Amino acid sequence: MSFYHCPTSALSQEVRRRGYIPDGSRETLSEWLQRDEEGRGTAATTISHLAIGDKEEGDGSGRQRTAYGEVVEPSALIGETIVHWTMNTFFPTIQLFFASGRSCTIACGQQLNAKIGLDPKLRYRLTDLAHEEEGYVSSSVLPQNLLGARPSIKIVAAELRQRVSVRVRPVETGVRIWSTGGHRYSEIVGQIHTVVGLRLDGMNEMAYIWARAESGAAQAKEEAIWASVWVAGLRDDIPLPPHVPQDCGKDKLQVVEILSMIRRKETPDTEMYGGH
Repeated sequence: MSFYHCPTSALSQEVRRRGYIPDGSRETLSEWLQRDEEGRGTAATTISHLAIGDKEEGDGSGRQRTAYGEVVEPSALIGETIVHWTMNTFFPTIQLFFASGRSCTIACGQQLNAKIGLDPKLRYRLTDLAHEEEGYVSSSVLPQNLLGARPSIKIVAAELRQRVSVRVRPVETGVRIWSTGGHRYSEIVGQIHTVVGLRLDGMNEMAYIWARAESGAAQAKEEAIWASVWVAGLRDDIPLPPHVPQDCGKDKLQVVEILSMIRRKETPDTEMYGGH
């Protein structure tokens, strides 16, 4: 997100919150914060986590029935074994497929321009499985000799939490602001949004699934950057996806092949044209 229109005092305070000593001009600090976010992701933008119900006012997302089915508690996923997952393919969702034959969808709320994301530790663990992301299928990063017939990862713990994340919010004033050179400046605030936490077999702590809108468009429209996510549509009538061959490495796997239905006639040219 862009911190350019934030005053120096707010930028310095945010740099200190991230554990560093602020040094430099307003432009230097704003560029440093943006680079830090690009490098560390949600580790840089997360302020704290709250238990559900710890806050007094809502985050505007509202639990409800989604387009993907009834919202369910994440605890219903404990004990399930993930064999395949997809993310941000056609819709801003994550779909988990389990060895039991069931599946579930983790979807964001009402922000249509948001995309689902994973904390780095959760993403790293899930790359042990074949998955599909934004239309491309990738195989497991594990070598062939460490893979079984169908690799899987068990869900050890799951929960809903409320995360407080950094958000830049524009503020309109009636006077010219000397530090920003215009009539508008931005303030750095915390935004509360709901995240889904998973601890998989092999992980020593919880990591989270979250949703975020494109920051530039959201800031221009003065909309919230972060969106809440829920677990929905836990069902047992979805068949497992086809087994992804593990020898495809890092190459893109073609999942749909378009063939012509017109076949060449298997006859000699003389018969086809009546030649002699």
